[in-house]
Amino acid sequence: MKKIIDNTIKVCYTENMKKEITYMISHLDLDGYGTSFVAKKFFTNIYIKNINYPDVLSEIKSALSKNPDRLIISDIWADTIDEETKKAFKNFKGKLLIFDHHISSVESQREIVGMSDRFQLIYDNTCCATASIATHFEFWLPSIGLINKYDMTGESDDLAGQLNTLFWEIDRGELLEVLNRTPFRFTCAEMSLLDKISKNQEELYKKVLETLEIYEVNNYSVAFIECAKYKSYILNRFLEKYDPVIMYDFNKETYSIRSLNPIASTIAEAHGGGGHEKAAGISQFVEKEALKKTIKKVVE
Repeated sequence: MKKIIDNTIKVCYTENMKKEITYMISHLDLDGYGTSFVAKKFFTNIYIKNINYPDVLSEIKSALSKNPDRLIISDIWADTIDEETKKAFKNFKGKLLIFDHHISSVESQREIVGMSDRFQLIYDNTCCATASIATHFEFWLPSIGLINKYDMTGESDDLAGQLNTLFWEIDRGELLEVLNRTPFRFTCAEMSLLDKISKNQEELYKKVLETLEIYEVNNYSVAFIECAKYKSYILNRFLEKYDPVIMYDFNKETYSIRSLNPIASTIAEAHGGGGHEKAAGISQFVEKEALKKTIKKVVE
């Protein structure tokens, strides 16, 4: 399954529609902010919350209670939609637009979209949510292509990876200026910052090595590590030797999972998480032994 679009009547957005009150909920990562960046270019009366997974249900209910003309949810979804939230969707009189590329969310999203012909789901796992929303609104900048490349490949050693690294180090006002650049390039100050970050990442990698626990199962060498910063870089470094890599963030008590084979999302879903086939996460604490049992079951 590559692409699903529900309720796909082509909408011609008039100037008045662009001025309608629009609420948007999106993820905290680069792709999530990328979708916000595109939406701000299009809607003139928009309120945006970039959040993490544990806050999805409360933010959805809060947005629905305000009865905006339009609610956009992009690059994020709840593990489960409770009955109270389903009722709030049923009572919502505005338009709902969902952009996503995480296969673990599709069935739940289709259930919600089926409640009204004013609701629309655009799901495409061949591109990131930023590229999807940019295509929908027919808006494109070089930075959108970079966001798509990073989010879909996770590569950290090129321009796209550098953009993701910079994203976590600068404020959101600076980010908007960076994303607007045509042609896309970094300033000398940004290149200097990236060089400093690179050195810090290498030092952190050495420290994370001290937390490494290897779990051998069925020809898989699984790496369990602990880290709370520069996650993409650290995960990719360990993925050079191990598969999959399970990273525990001791500050947030969450897990990031990367794999060379398409098993990351399957592991995450078994513990209430989700994501891409090779890049996923779990937003709650799970005992290591439980993760090992899941991995063993998945790779057998």
